[in-house]
Amino acid sequence: MVKINPLPMIDHNPRLRVGVEYISDKKLGYSIDFGMGNNFLNHWRLNGLVWGQDYSFFEVRPEIKYLFKNTQKSYTYAALEFFFINMRDVLESGSYQKANSGFETTFDRATFNKEKYGLHLKGGINYIVSNRLNIDLYGGIGFAKGDFSYTNVVNPVDRSTSIFDE
Repeated sequence: MVKINPLPMIDHNPRLRVGVEYISDKKLGYSIDFGMGNNFLNHWRLNGLVWGQDYSFFEVRPEIKYLFKNTQKSYTYAALEFFFINMRDVLESGSYQKANSGFETTFDRATFNKEKYGLHLKGGINYIVSNRLNIDLYGGIGFAKGDFSYTNVVNPVDRSTSIFDE
């Protein structure tokens, strides 16, 4: 089946997410989702957020499911989902906290890049509403590692931060 997930369109990091899923006869399911966001696709959502004209987002999410109960109307499952996310943008007039220090850097312009990867252990139920519509409700727990960087920083100014700053 082809999947379209509309909720990431309203996320703080908006993107369009689509994927494919295959459920075998042996209680296993396999899927992969791809997410993509940019100023062209998400202009209506980016207004008022920190992201600018050069916003770019990509994600990939392969998943394997074990089905506990499979009927014509629904199936329950446990899943292991891996993910990789890459996001970048050019930010205007901002600041960032330097890692492991009491310093904050303000800037006029900087290129921001975020890479994040990890995995989720999920449990859920997929309701088959009609031949072309399923509703997948799930929850889970997982871990992630993220790497954030600021490059091409224009007019950087370092200042010490205080716990009393607002």
